[in-house]
Amino acid sequence: SAINTMEYAYRLNPEDEEIIECLANLYYATGNNETALNYAISGLEINSMNPHFWNMAGVVYFSVSSFDDAAEFFEHAVFLSPNYYDAIYNLRDTYVELNNKAGVEECSRKLNELEQGGLND
Repeated sequence: SAINTMEYAYRLNPEDEEIIECLANLYYATGNNETALNYAISGLEINSMNPHFWNMAGVVYFSVSSFDDAAEFFEHAVFLSPNYYDAIYNLRDTYVELNNKAGVEECSRKLNELEQGGLND
């Protein structure tokens, strides 16, 4: 029902970034990775500066164990929004999978800094 409603909203306003992000999240939550990724990429075509689309694409790649691709998307999200907690958290987990110890340490340091300072996007 939520997907149908959001698809209708998307047909009415196909460039609304919040609708696109919501659809990507809904499709991911229901296990439809391909459609989730398509919406994330569609969002990037509309606004390549939106870190949420980069993060969502990374989440999809991570979920299918494509860790190199996931890292690239998460890194871009963090580059655009250095205090984006979820993207940093996801990047740290990806670095664990890639055995990038320096990356894990840096992400962990940044997450701790954000938790203590209450700063995040």
